[in-house]
Amino acid sequence: MDKTSVNGTSVLLLLLLLCLLLALFTAPSFARKHYPPTQIPVLTSWIHVPLTLHIVHSDSPSYNSLKNFTPQVVTSIMSQTQEIWDQARIRFDYTIKYTFIPATVLEPLFNQLDFYPFQVWLDSTLGQEPTHVHGFFLKSLATSLHGRDYPFENVFFISETSYGAKVGESLSRVVAHELGHVNQLVHPPMKVCRNAHSGRLMCQNQSGTSLTPREIAVARSTALTKEQYKRTRG
Repeated sequence: MDKTSVNGTSVLLLLLLLCLLLALFTAPSFARKHYPPTQIPVLTSWIHVPLTLHIVHSDSPSYNSLKNFTPQVVTSIMSQTQEIWDQARIRFDYTIKYTFIPATVLEPLFNQLDFYPFQVWLDSTLGQEPTHVHGFFLKSLATSLHGRDYPFENVFFISETSYGAKVGESLSRVVAHELGHVNQLVHPPMKVCRNAHSGRLMCQNQSGTSLTPREIAVARSTALTKEQYKRTRG
């Protein structure tokens, strides 16, 4: 066999090898998956988070929510809130109750941002478990806010002023947003939320309801801790 034939055979073998490698790494099983911002691979398991929702009545008309918030209204709100959180496969197992909170406990919380009197009341009255979530529906937060959260205390508040909120932000979306904070989610960067049509749940004063894959991962990890604690407590 002459030298020219050997060189031709080597080139042919090299081309065949390159074609084989190209076919392998462009096959579907090797292709990199690109998920849109609001989609993640299918989640197979549901995580259940215990949640108590309190319809607040107080000795101050500023906080008394008995007029607009009823168990039927709160149930309707939570039905839509749950639909938002279905994308993360997190289920909030909630109960609804009427709860009296003295104005002397609420006023420092909303006027001076002093959480301590409320924390004392919470521990002494409800026997707060470290991972149990409590949501409080009341008339006003004494600010323009529709919701307020204290995530490390697993507590959030919802105001009746959320009705008719600007940019079409529904009350169920406000609750879903606050539950995001309870599950350790934070507001996205301003450059993301500057777009009023970002579609993101964790942007403030918007109507978006989507979670990113990273947000879903963080929320599920936090929610799983709450579920496991509840399971160990029976």
